[in-house]
Amino acid sequence: MSEKMPQYSITVGELRRALEPFPDDWELTFGSGNLEFYRTKARGEKLVQIEFNQNTWPVHLDNA
Repeated sequence: MSEKMPQYSITVGELRRALEPFPDDWELTFGSGNLEFYRTKARGEKLVQIEFNQNTWPVHLDNA
């Protein structure tokens, strides 16, 4: 039996639509707050990679 591999990518349009309801001055967190946005990088003709740094120290979010 062949299992379908999980998809770990979305299109830029899907990401924009997902963020559309939120004002530009709202903050984003990634994971449980331990991922820090690093950069975006073109990796192919139609491929953009979003890169993160992962913090290894405990993060305490206010109002979490």
